[in-house]
Amino acid sequence: MKIAIIDISIGNIRSVELALHRCGADVAILRDPAGLDEVDGIVLPGVGAFRAAMECLKSGGFMDPLHSNVVERQKPFLGICIGMQLIGEGSDEGGQWTDGLGWLPGHCERLKGGQDCPVPHVGWNDVSVARFDGLFRGLPDRPHFFFDHSFAYVGANRDDTVAEVVYGAERFAAALSRNNIRAVQFHPERSQRDGAALFGNFVSFTAARTKRAVA
Repeated sequence: MKIAIIDISIGNIRSVELALHRCGADVAILRDPAGLDEVDGIVLPGVGAFRAAMECLKSGGFMDPLHSNVVERQKPFLGICIGMQLIGEGSDEGGQWTDGLGWLPGHCERLKGGQDCPVPHVGWNDVSVARFDGLFRGLPDRPHFFFDHSFAYVGANRDDTVAEVVYGAERFAAALSRNNIRAVQFHPERSQRDGAALFGNFVSFTAARTKRAVA
């Protein structure tokens, strides 16, 4: 079983790679889309600007291969931070709308913050698991994860929202799930025990889907 990490130079690829290796996954770092057809699962990590991330996907030739493998062939997918934001309809970052991948309803808006809640939101925060999903199997009811972001995913379907986080007066999606697609706003690769458990659950999910597809 092989899991690809898409490297478009916007994320901490090495930490994600090591975390997946520790869970027993064979990991391929892909800087072009040629290898996507050959892997069993796909991880898209990232930090930074939404528009720049979308431009990297487009210029790298990832758009059609991602759609083919994730939407049509339904390979397990995990988006991390900006990788979660990209699966939605778009973002108004920078005051100008940018279309996203459009896989799930919802879009990104800038956090409002407050006196005790600076933007960007950087640091540890408890996550409230809204409904059971295999991504959180074995984790506590309020797992602890590390966040680093200025925009949040809003307008998601309730059925797609498996975890939420509160930051000041704002409550927004911390994790999304539908069919083969999983996405988290936080950084599991920087979240110690709970992050390692989440990666392990994604690896197990990918292995189970792969076994079922082969059978």
